[in-house]
Amino acid sequence: MVTDVIQALHGCQRIVITTHIRPDGDAIGSQLALALFLRKLGKQVEMINTDGVPDTLEWMEGAETIAVFEGTFEQRYALAHAETIIVVDLNALHRLGPVLSDLVRESEAVKVLIDHHCRPEPWHDVALIRDSAAASGELVYELIQAWDSGLLRGPIATALYVAILTDTGMFRYDTVTPSVHRMVADLLERGSRSPNQVYAAIYETRDRRWPRLLGHVMKTLVLRYGDKLAYIVIRQRVLEALSATSEDTEGFVDFAMAVDGVEVALVFLETSKGIKVSFRSKGSHRVDSWARSFGGGGHRNASGAFFSRPLHDVIELVVTSAPKHTGLLQAGVLSPEDRVYLSMLKSS
Repeated sequence: MVTDVIQALHGCQRIVITTHIRPDGDAIGSQLALALFLRKLGKQVEMINTDGVPDTLEWMEGAETIAVFEGTFEQRYALAHAETIIVVDLNALHRLGPVLSDLVRESEAVKVLIDHHCRPEPWHDVALIRDSAAASGELVYELIQAWDSGLLRGPIATALYVAILTDTGMFRYDTVTPSVHRMVADLLERGSRSPNQVYAAIYETRDRRWPRLLGHVMKTLVLRYGDKLAYIVIRQRVLEALSATSEDTEGFVDFAMAVDGVEVALVFLETSKGIKVSFRSKGSHRVDSWARSFGGGGHRNASGAFFSRPLHDVIELVVTSAPKHTGLLQAGVLSPEDRVYLSMLKSS
């Protein structure tokens, strides 16, 4: 509850705010908004994450104060002596990263969770959780409104606008309600940067390698199950050849989802440590339980999982399991085209 979080934070001075690995717009926006707000209240706030701020979000005010955890004495001291540790935008503690998650778990600080994912783990002391919320930023907005709405101005409003914009797919997901639009209107009235400024800063600053990478990746597009499932494959060697990173692939799943008739889309991203699979769906077709069956998780329509297996094995495992986990698809086996593609992957 909002009142529980306010009560937990009201009397403390030393606060650390953190979020999940590979932070997105909702994670960074929520973290920044909360930090800027609490600093205005005179509190000592530090932000420490396992991974850095994405290039597309570095322009946000306060982003330069988000530290990447390097295990320094100062960082460990801040975590060990924090009165409260706030974790935003994740439901499983391990998603903080292996070292940071252990430090948070072992800390004697009051642990506060602000999140909108399904089935959060019960490691926290106080929580503001609602899985129907469009973004964690929506919950941070409600917290600030209830505590001191007069401080919800300028950079704080912009950070929350970014959080909601990015986690709703630019306001196109089912979690977008009339109340979300009213919230966004309020943020704009309170001094958020304009929609065209925010959109341009996030989505119109692509490097020249981006269109070439997109062209390579879209050549891998495969349609399955009556063309209702689409998947694309991003090979590590392609990223290396184009001097690209996984950050450059953000949004590629939207191109697969844009194909007429596609209602479920998958992205198989090959990394040096394993295969990251992103699950996306439209409407009432849930993918969170599908991802959880592989040790992952996330939202109803956007989830992820990680595999330490060869790429071709992961593709076959995930694609053939689709009928079991989605009401949309009828049971079937890999098509001849899929098997040819998997054979090519194996031989390469």
